[in-house]
This record gives sequence, C-alpha cells and structure tokens, in this order.
Amino acid sequence: MERDGYDAQSLHTLLLHRQSGDYVGCVRLVRVDPARTNAPLPFERACEGGLYKHVLERARIDRLRIGEISRLAVRARFRRRAGEQNVAEGVVPERGESAGARKSPPIAMGLYLAAAASGLMTGLDGVFALMEPRLAKRLKSHGITFEQVGEPIEHRGLRAPFYITREELYANIPPLARGLLDVVLHDLRSARGWGPLTSASQRET
Repeated sequence: MERDGYDAQSLHTLLLHRQSGDYVGCVRLVRVDPARTNAPLPFERACEGGLYKHVLERARIDRLRIGEISRLAVRARFRRRAGEQNVAEGVVPERGESAGARKSPPIAMGLYLAAAASGLMTGLDGVFALMEPRLAKRLKSHGITFEQVGEPIEHRGLRAPFYITREELYANIPPLARGLLDVVLHDLRSARGWGPLTSASQRET
C-alpha cells in the first residue's frame, strides 16, 4: 500500500507462489521521466555525494536508457533463514507442505531478474540498485554480477549503489539463471500484452 512520487514512472511486478496462490514479493523498475531527465532517481537522492563519478563516467550513461530496481520486498513468512525475517529482500528457501524442506531458486534473484527483464523489454542499457552488499554477493554467486558504484550508506540498514549493464547481464548469467530470465520475460510480456518471444535475438532486444 506504500506509494511515492516515483510510482507513476515505474514498472511494477508481483511474484506469485503457485502452490499457495499467495503473492510472495514485489519489485519495481523506476524509469527516468522523459519530461525531467535531470531529476534524480531514488538511489541518487540517497547516495548524493557518495557515488563513484569515475565509474559512472566510464559507463557513458544516457539517462533515458537507465532505470533503478527499487522497493524489492519479500513477505516475512517466505524469509525463513535465521536473521532474515527482518530483511525485506531476504533470499530464502521455501518449504512445501508435504515435500518437506527444499531449495528453490532464490526469491530475490527472481525479483531482480523481473526488474532486469522489464528494463530489457523497454530497451534500457543498464539498471541501478541500492542493496545490501551481502545480497550483491549472493546474486553474483548465481551469475548476476552488479558493480558497486558508490560508498555504502545507512538506508534501512547498510546499503550500497550497484549497476549492471545489459551486456554484463547476458555475458555472465549461467544457463539455469538464463532459463529463469527467459521464463520471466515470457510471463511479463504476456501479462502486459506484448506477445510471445520467438527467438533468442528478440529476447536480447
């Protein structure tokens, strides 16, 4: 139910747990407002003065072709590891009602891929995210490699700004995560009425 001034320029995604029928997490991709291209994204406001300018200059960023992964949250009952109950973007195992404990692809990874897929579908060159450094490490272990672009700050816990380009996403993502990305792209395109993907080249444009 929480809203802010960035919602109108964002693409929003909900993650559904099919077994229970419950929504378990959400994420949004904040896009730059074409009418106010110099208006800061949320991470720019939070990290003002602490961004690595040399890194951002190297990226040659076109503001109309970037976005920010924002407001990622996972429902508390799907965050089961010790210490993660109070971490909104917890990466957790799921427990089936009859099958006992089992690992699933990390929920946070699926949400980050959903936001990245939204960026891919709209032609963005790269996306930023303000996240816990330990979460960035976990995502890297699954082939989702973000580059840190600023100093850590206190923002509902310790967070740092990270950036990933379209090229880096496709270059490093392993087959299992790539398969998940393709599923996410298909679901999002269907949900938004954009029609199915027919080839690998189309999935990358």
